[in-house]
Amino acid sequence: MDRLIDILIEIPGLLEMIDKMKEMEGRDVNDELLEKLRVELSRLNELLQQWHTSFQELLVEPVRDAHQCGLHDPARAHITVIYWLTNLRLWDALAHSPVDLDSVEETIDPLMCASTILKILPSLLSAESGLFGNHIAAFPLGVAMKYLRTSATGGEVVKHMEEFLQSAQMRDILKFISSLSSAGPSKS
Repeated sequence: MDRLIDILIEIPGLLEMIDKMKEMEGRDVNDELLEKLRVELSRLNELLQQWHTSFQELLVEPVRDAHQCGLHDPARAHITVIYWLTNLRLWDALAHSPVDLDSVEETIDPLMCASTILKILPSLLSAESGLFGNHIAAFPLGVAMKYLRTSATGGEVVKHMEEFLQSAQMRDILKFISSLSSAGPSKS
């Protein structure tokens, strides 16, 4: 799991590099910077594929249909959500970069990633997950929702997502998110 988290936390650095390149747009974008971005995207994709090869038995494989996966193992649900979240974030970095990289585009299906995250989240919000599930579900949910809301191909999944957001399982996480925004700064 640590190697997977290591890959995930490198992605914001890529996004920062992409933002710098966009600021330079219209001026000469440094070929060296483009090559560095290409190498980093390829390296992270390769590391992610190696992780998958080594640990795929721990994962719930992609879920495309509109039914929940019914997973009752919070640890497996957590690992699976982090894996598909990392794939989706890497795809997002590539989608916003000026670099064309077929190796990433061929290995990551963003709709599959987002829909799998969405289908597994109820497992993280189950009683077996306790408060831990509520605390880790918000970020993956937000990333998946962002992609699905902007995707023209996610119609059925978006419909399922909207039903999921209305469900009893979401009440706890929405309360948790609401409590964070209403808590305000602590007074020590």
